[in-house]
Amino acid sequence: MMPLSRRMTRTPLVTAIALASLSVATTASADISSAELEARLEALENRVAEAEQRAAAAEQRAQRAKAALEALDDSDLEKRLADVEAHAEGDLGLSLNAYARSGLLLDSHGKSAPGGPYLTPAGSTGGAVGRLGNEPDTYVETTLNYKQRFDNGARSHYRMMLADSVTTSND
Repeated sequence: MMPLSRRMTRTPLVTAIALASLSVATTASADISSAELEARLEALENRVAEAEQRAAAAEQRAQRAKAALEALDDSDLEKRLADVEAHAEGDLGLSLNAYARSGLLLDSHGKSAPGGPYLTPAGSTGGAVGRLGNEPDTYVETTLNYKQRFDNGARSHYRMMLADSVTTSND
């Protein structure tokens, strides 16, 4: 450790040099900082002004939207909602239905066999049992429906059906 008298002689010299260099650096830095500070303050003021303009425009849009919402007539809205509900319930509008089946009956030799209601265990005794999925044909149908209701309460229903059937297994 250094003696106290020696420490005291070096301390004022070090302190003086440090203060002198600090004051020079602070003065130069203060001049640059004040110019930079002015520029930054001006940029900040510009950004604040732009933000205030955007906020004012947003407030005007909100007021116009509120006025438009208040101007809507509730009775008109109820009528439009009733029209949409009628279509959503499936009562009115366009619908498409389809049905298809295909069967293949083979005999013990692997060839097509005739089908029908008598091709059952009871068929040999003359007991037809109806359709049990033992049809050897291919059948396809498509039905297009359009229902509408007029303002006077009258209704109409248009239907178009396309069907095709083939009784051979060569299709």
